[in-house]
Amino acid sequence: MKKYLPAMFAALCVCSLTATSATPQALSTKTRVTNGRVETVSNPLKSPLRSAENPTTEFTATEANFCPAGTFSNGVGSYWLMLSSAGLDKTMPTHDGQMARIYLLAPPPEDESNPKLPTGKFPVHITENYEYTSGTVESESSTFMDVFLNPDNPESGELVGYQWSSPTSGYVEITDNGDGKYTVDLVWENCTSNSGEGGVLCKATYTGEIPYVFYFGYTPLGGDRNVTDTKISGRYDGEGSYNVVLYNTPLDKDGWIDGGGDLISMQLFTDDTEHADFDELSQTFNAYDALTLGAKPGCFMQGTWYPVYGTTYLAVGTYLSVYNAADLSKPELTGLATGGTITISKAAGEGEYTIDVNFTTPEGNTVTSTWTGKLADGIADKTSGVEGIEADGIMVRGGIGAISAPAGAEIFNLSGIQTGSDNLPAGIYVVRYNGKTAKVIVK
Repeated sequence: MKKYLPAMFAALCVCSLTATSATPQALSTKTRVTNGRVETVSNPLKSPLRSAENPTTEFTATEANFCPAGTFSNGVGSYWLMLSSAGLDKTMPTHDGQMARIYLLAPPPEDESNPKLPTGKFPVHITENYEYTSGTVESESSTFMDVFLNPDNPESGELVGYQWSSPTSGYVEITDNGDGKYTVDLVWENCTSNSGEGGVLCKATYTGEIPYVFYFGYTPLGGDRNVTDTKISGRYDGEGSYNVVLYNTPLDKDGWIDGGGDLISMQLFTDDTEHADFDELSQTFNAYDALTLGAKPGCFMQGTWYPVYGTTYLAVGTYLSVYNAADLSKPELTGLATGGTITISKAAGEGEYTIDVNFTTPEGNTVTSTWTGKLADGIADKTSGVEGIEADGIMVRGGIGAISAPAGAEIFNLSGIQTGSDNLPAGIYVVRYNGKTAKVIVK
């Protein structure tokens, strides 16, 4: 049986894992807060009623867009090209139909502020040893989707679907018609479904405009913001690394956000202690670029808008997310903490502490919040054992100059270069294992 298309999803906090699981997935996301971990994941559904044996694998697109996706260390540029008959909101469908997400490799744009869509005939290419080849379609990253309303609950408006990827041959041909419009022909042979069934032929055509759309931005706060009436959730994973979340968003019994509000996520670094030490945590933390320089005691990891999975960019580190109840799949506003301070101090009550947040964003806005209460009631000490992040217990963990990960895991630095697990310089690394992705801090 084929399974539903996984939505774009990723863990928001360092050292957390999410997976493309064996269960069906929805084309929507939601966010959960548990022990200081903020996770955005797709919503599992039951098996589809629509026939899995007769999917639609050929279509004529009615909309398209593209966006440069960066340049590899060997100088090869990359581009996302979206073709859709299912509506198009950046990289996501908006109603039933079909969609192709095409990952093109070509020379990088000459003008990044006004990029042009590459043209020509791009054969499908299977990348080996991360040696990306210009003038090709990257097989593993390109996907074809058949999208439809959740047949178990069509009134919900929730989109689900089937996905095929990793064609072994074929091409995408892009022709500039000279009138501001393009013609695109896609033929992919021997595509493989998420459930492992191969040999599928996928086709798509399109004629029309293909505008440049910047996929990866966020909407800034637009002004200063004071966050009040907060609750706390936190964790200590050892090695001086604390995740602390202050939030006033309502949560359901499983920790899922189910209403509008504010959420401040903080990554704080102290000297290494065997267990959570709130006296050690009582200090003033300053912004620090831990993403590239590694953790530093007395600092908080500054907020970064980071590509955590495919075409998905999310805030990591320390940041404010503002949620609107009308659409809980993503924050309505984002404030990345790139300056200012976070101060934790003892309060008058027995065992109580005060957290004073006063950080600034790249846009010059200030985020403030004050919370007082018992840290022991809100911050879980996870140093007594390794906690399984997913049901199958796959774990990764960063340490001093090394990463602990399952055998067979692939580890990359932020330049996309694969590394080993030992003798690593401080910084942020991406670990991939069995369809899962994690970001790990190495000190």
